[in-house]
Amino acid sequence: VSALGSLALVVFKYFTRARTELHVSKPHAFNFLVKEPLRNPDGGVVAERQNVYTVSYRIFNAGAQAATKVEVVFNWKPAIDLNLWPVRHFTPHLEDDGRYILIFESFAPKEALRIEIMSINQEPPVLVLVRSDQGVSRDVDLSMYPTVPLWKVRTIQFFALVGVASVIYFMLVLIQYIVLRTPAFGG
Repeated sequence: VSALGSLALVVFKYFTRARTELHVSKPHAFNFLVKEPLRNPDGGVVAERQNVYTVSYRIFNAGAQAATKVEVVFNWKPAIDLNLWPVRHFTPHLEDDGRYILIFESFAPKEALRIEIMSINQEPPVLVLVRSDQGVSRDVDLSMYPTVPLWKVRTIQFFALVGVASVIYFMLVLIQYIVLRTPAFGG
C-alpha cells in the first residue's frame, strides 16, 4: 500500500512540475497598397502601385519555468530591420542557407515579446520555428472578440454562484436523508 502511495506521489509530481511552455501567435498581418509608382534607376515606371507588408508575431512563455536559449528562426533576413517590443537584447545569426535566427538568453515565466516586421514590395519572412533548450513552441490561434459589459459578466457570475450553492445545498440534504433517514423538509 505504501509503495502504491509513493508511486502515486511520483506520478503526481511528474505531471505538476514546473515547465516552460512557449506560445507563438500571429495577431496581425496586412498588405497596404500604396498609390506611388515603383520606378527603376532610369526613372521608368516598373509598377503603378507598391505593396507595404506588415506582420506581427507574439512569443509568450506561459510556463512556470524560464525558457533558456530561445531561438526565433525566420526563412530569411528581413530587408528592413525588425521592431521588438519590449526592447531587449538578442544575438542575430545568419545561417549558410539564408535562414535568419534571433537568439535570446532567456524568457522569464509569463514574459512576452512582440516582433513587428515591415517589408516593401516583397513578402516578409515567415516565422519557421521558435525553440528553447526545454523544447519547441506551440502555435496558438488568437481571435478578436467583442468586449462584454461588466454588468453582464457580474450577472452571469451571480447566477453561477447561486447554482453552485444550490447544488451543494441539495447534496447536503440528500446526504442527510440517506445517512440519518430524516426528511429535510418536515413531515
